[in-house]
Amino acid sequence: MPSPWIAFRTLFQREVMRYLKLAVQTLVAPFLSNLLFLSIFGGLMASRSSGPGGGPYVRFLVPGLVVMGTFLSAFQNPLFSLVAMKYQNTLQDLGQYPLSTASKFGAFALAGALRGFLVGVMTFAAAGLFAGYHLGHPVLFWAFLAITSFVAASGGIVAGLFLDSFEKTNFLVALVLTPAMFLAGVFQAPGTSPWLDLIARFNPLAGLVGQGRGLFLGTGGPEPVTVLLGAAFGVASVAMAVWAVDARKGMSVE
Repeated sequence: MPSPWIAFRTLFQREVMRYLKLAVQTLVAPFLSNLLFLSIFGGLMASRSSGPGGGPYVRFLVPGLVVMGTFLSAFQNPLFSLVAMKYQNTLQDLGQYPLSTASKFGAFALAGALRGFLVGVMTFAAAGLFAGYHLGHPVLFWAFLAITSFVAASGGIVAGLFLDSFEKTNFLVALVLTPAMFLAGVFQAPGTSPWLDLIARFNPLAGLVGQGRGLFLGTGGPEPVTVLLGAAFGVASVAMAVWAVDARKGMSVE
């Protein structure tokens, strides 16, 4: 009987090595994008605006960029990996291997979470040169970032198992998920615009961004509504990912 640990470790190593071989695209590119956002928005707003409590705007911006980079990178890793396996006709083989649901889900989710977490750490390290490295609640912030990355990777598994083309995955990431993250309060402080505040209030991603910012700055978290929506989004993502893997969605020949 094959060891579940060996099966999990092999698939996990495969996923990690896949994106490390393409590190310029999978790690460096999102990192540079976040630095570009930091330089543009931080430079434009530094002399004209400040974050909550009168702090520098760049300090307000950094945690949003860290959470955004972590979430998007973690989500995209299993998404594009699973869709690529469909093009290569290897995902059906994965469904036939003696791998448990926990091994398959854990390998894809943790590998994606690791990629997202690495992007978040890289963004924080570079942004700290401009905004400082002080964290209001360091242990809670990094733990929260790890959980956020895991939730995002779980959502990527669901999308990767149900979508069947790169066109659909690019549409989801570029025209749905990325705008939703932008409108989750990454760049604008509460009170900047009534309609942006309204969108953010009912945006489940705003709960993740707001909570991360609160732990980063040591201030209060977002509104209870956004926290509940964010928590529901996280639980639903993990539950749906486990169900989809267990049901072998996309892994069997139709």
